[in-house]
Amino acid sequence: MDDLERTTTTVQTPAGKDLVTKEFITARERNVLRGAIAKNVEVKDGQASIESIDVAGIDVAEREMINAFVISYDGITENVTDKLLDGTPAEYDFVIGKCNELLTANFTSSK
Repeated sequence: MDDLERTTTTVQTPAGKDLVTKEFITARERNVLRGAIAKNVEVKDGQASIESIDVAGIDVAEREMINAFVISYDGITENVTDKLLDGTPAEYDFVIGKCNELLTANFTSSK
């Protein structure tokens, strides 16, 4: 699916920058995110648990999430994660929060 076919949303961040995101991601993009997230989950006796958290794994998952959802930040379309990491934690956390909202809306549970 071409990105041009997807609806986008523009919101203003706490720092007053425009954040343009896709309203949804493809199944392929979602599966990449699932893989990054699942690295922190261990299954024992049919129960999922998180015994310890790999901070590097969280960084990878957040980077993948930004790459999947964010089209531009403050007019920048390349190296968006690096731009966000060079900014304030509040700005970065706002973008991650928006991506999480979109991610949750795109996950459907299977029965």
